[in-house]
Amino acid sequence: SEGALAVFRREAATGVLTQIDVQRNGIGGVQGIARVSDVAVSPDGTQVYTASTADDAVAVFQRNAVSGKLLFLEVHRQGVGGVEGLSFARAVAVSADGRNVYAAGQRSSAIVVFRRNGLTGTLSHAQTVVDDSDGIDGIAGLDAIALSADGKHLYAAGMNDNAVAVFRRSPGDGTLTFVEALRDQKDDPQLGILGTSGIAVSPDGAQVYATGQGDDALAVFSRNAATGHLHL
Repeated sequence: SEGALAVFRREAATGVLTQIDVQRNGIGGVQGIARVSDVAVSPDGTQVYTASTADDAVAVFQRNAVSGKLLFLEVHRQGVGGVEGLSFARAVAVSADGRNVYAAGQRSSAIVVFRRNGLTGTLSHAQTVVDDSDGIDGIAGLDAIALSADGKHLYAAGMNDNAVAVFRRSPGDGTLTFVEALRDQKDDPQLGILGTSGIAVSPDGAQVYATGQGDDALAVFSRNAATGHLHL
């Protein structure tokens, strides 16, 4: 509600937090974090990325490796510079290899793929995949995304589709190819993912977990590491 990104220093021994910085929308040149809804840090710790539902945007911040404080770098907005799919940007994730940033546009029912510059952390639009387009299914009302640690697959929670969608990630440019969608039926929910709202992949890549808001449930899927396919 504050259009802000807060930074805390963490004491490794105790876990206690102390606030050291805050970045606010419209102050000091910061843009694109009104109603900010998600945050992700690059694997090398040099950048921080946010998703904004009100600004339909992904913002990029440089992170000071010593202090942890942030410096605004750039913003990518829906409909600007060829970027499509960021309407009500709900979630953001960075690939383990640091080559790509992915953003979920809930109202767009789309996943936006960005190429990430490994030196500067800045982004360039690479691809947008949209529900009910080119055979893609299961990402209507997209609420969350998660990447497997091996970098092979992306999993998406389609709230309006009551579904978990699976995408194969290209090892070259990080673009996505649709694999499958697991759907629950309102009249006969078998999977526990009605109103799919959250998703996570285990560090070993063996399982995918999804929350069903409408089912008051947590679904556990076995993951085929080679194909990305899921089984309850």
